[in-house]
Amino acid sequence: MTDNPAIFRNLACSDMVRKALQNHAKHQPIANDDRIDSLLSRLAEAEATAKRDRDFAGTK
Repeated sequence: MTDNPAIFRNLACSDMVRKALQNHAKHQPIANDDRIDSLLSRLAEAEATAKRDRDFAGTK
């Protein structure tokens, strides 16, 4: 690794590095097959249930 942070920053921010990362398979968006919507609705339901349970526990 270099001792000069400016050189490292210029290399890390270069177009070549940026394009290589954009084309990397792990950096591609996931397919929209309703799993995200299902997960978000389950999360919202769990948060609502947790809030209700917390409110109920506080009334005892």
